[in-house]
Amino acid sequence: MEKDKLIDDFTDEDKIEANTCFHDFHTNKELLGVMIRFEKTDFGFSPVLENEDGEIWVGSYTALKGKFSEEDIGKKIKIVFLGQEKGKSGRLYMKFDIYKKEIK
Repeated sequence: MEKDKLIDDFTDEDKIEANTCFHDFHTNKELLGVMIRFEKTDFGFSPVLENEDGEIWVGSYTALKGKFSEEDIGKKIKIVFLGQEKGKSGRLYMKFDIYKKEIK
């Protein structure tokens, strides 16, 4: 490969805006919203919640896999990040409490 081809000559015109807003559980430990759908990611499916901030993608965390289903669409959801713990394999994983409630 020619060295000149890898020069960083990008400008704002080359930028692609990402409209996806993933929730950062390290900054804000709780997420509250209404489940509106699932979106496919490279790592599985991400629940998408809606609240006063708009649409928020939860992310495809291993600890959340299997915790949500199509039956949860339309329900009020609260996800609380409890921190990271070491699993049996010695790897760190994120731990959550999950609350679901029908909207009346």
